[in-house]
Amino acid sequence: DSSGTHTIATLAVGGVPEAQYLHAGWPKPRPLPRLRGIPVSAVAFDAAHSSTITTGEVLVGTEVGGLHVVMVDEQERRGGVGGGGAGWPAGGWL
Repeated sequence: DSSGTHTIATLAVGGVPEAQYLHAGWPKPRPLPRLRGIPVSAVAFDAAHSSTITTGEVLVGTEVGGLHVVMVDEQERRGGVGGGGAGWPAGGWL
């Protein structure tokens, strides 16, 4: 995002695309399981609705023309990697 607080990047893990999320306050990125295998090629943050705690709605474009809207909440991820809570993969697809 434009503030530098939130970053989403796609890495090739074993030849499979895997989107990862990094918050500025975290020491390392964490995978976005619902985007595993999806070739993300573009990300657009909504600066009007993001904060240091949440990304707000993020538009994610894929190499094959697909569009997804995701939201990541930094506070809900402190408990560990996995689904859970609004805004993360278990409840975060809008």
